[in-house]
This record gives sequence, C-alpha cells and structure tokens, in this order.
Amino acid sequence: MAKETILVIEDDPKIRMHCHEILTSKDYQVITIRDCESAIKIALETPANLYLIDIDMPGVKGLDLLERIKGIHPEVLVIITTGRLTNENLLRALHLGVKGFMVKPFRDEDLLDSIKKILEDDRLLKARIQSRVLNPLFEISESFLSEIDLRDILRQIVDLARK
Repeated sequence: MAKETILVIEDDPKIRMHCHEILTSKDYQVITIRDCESAIKIALETPANLYLIDIDMPGVKGLDLLERIKGIHPEVLVIITTGRLTNENLLRALHLGVKGFMVKPFRDEDLLDSIKKILEDDRLLKARIQSRVLNPLFEISESFLSEIDLRDILRQIVDLARK
C-alpha cells in the first residue's frame, strides 16, 4: 500500500516542523505548507489523504481555506488545529465535514491516534461502498453465467480459432 499523504497547513514554523517529524516517523508522506495561498496551489497539484489545517492563520482563515479546498476535493479528510476552539468555528467546521479537532498544545499520541482512526474509518467506508456496488454485479454475472451453456460458448470459440 502506498504511503498516505498528509498536508500540514500551519503558519507556526515550530509546530509545522514538529508535525512533519512525528508524521514522517510513522511513515506518512508529509507536505508542510505555511500559508493558505500555497495550500490552494498544492491542493490543485497534489492529492492528499488528509489535511491538517490550522484555523488561526493570518490572512485567509483556515475554515475559509477548507471551504476552498472542499471545492477542489469534496471528499477530503480534515483535522483542524487551533489554539482556541469557539462554538462558531466548531459549528462551521462540522458543517464543512471536518473529521477531527486538535486544540493546541496537543500531544503527539493524540494527533497520531486521530489521524490513524480517521484514515482507517475512511478505508472501511470505501470498502463497504465497494462491496455494496460489486456484490450485486457479481450476483448478476453469476446468475447470467449459470443460464448460459458454457460448453456451447467454448465450442464456438474453438471453431473460430480453427478458422
């Protein structure tokens, strides 16, 4: 399985580098970004499995950035980080489909556990969806093949091959 890519969007260089270190130590591919405009450019060029977005950045706010990223990648998985989580930001983040919240300062283990759980939940959901789509197709194919005389089809293939 390919490494999962995490985009860390954080204006504080110490936090950004620390996130990079702990995530790469767990074998994630990590791209760190310091501002919202760069994040939009990277989002257009590089698909990621998960975004870790600081919502308290100068200029464009993290939730505004998230809204723009959701316009590019509607199914993106997101954890937001903040020094203070207000009810307004919480409600807006939930409305935008944020999967996790980390209030700074957060423990490395808490971040890693959240990321692991969110990515695993996403894999399970995709597997269930795939199963729901593929199982009926398999049943239809099985039913169709059971009603076809395979010997007759094989005989026709052999006859065509001899010509």
